[in-house]
Amino acid sequence: MRIALGGVSHETSTFINRPTALADFEQGLGLFRGQEGVEHFRGTNMCTGGFLDGAAKHGFEPVPLLWTFAYPSGLIERRTYETWPITPTTRAAEHRATRPKCCGPFWNWG
Repeated sequence: MRIALGGVSHETSTFINRPTALADFEQGLGLFRGQEGVEHFRGTNMCTGGFLDGAAKHGFEPVPLLWTFAYPSGLIERRTYETWPITPTTRAAEHRATRPKCCGPFWNWG
């Protein structure tokens, strides 16, 4: 079973006038696309690392999308979103899945 792995973590404050840019994510805890996220988090004491350990233990195939984190700041700029071309929909199409199932922050393409 293939299970999508990814996340965008950001606390948006409408009281902050400065928008959140791509550099804010890159300088936060990082921005990882595809396999580089797996390599970064494997064996770490973080939720994503634990998910990867569990996937290996139980025979699931992680399908890495995008993982990023920015510290609390203003609204995220649209052009920042546009630099994230990997979405659950595009990855589902790549894997010829017709019905992704959402389970919290993960998508299952069975």
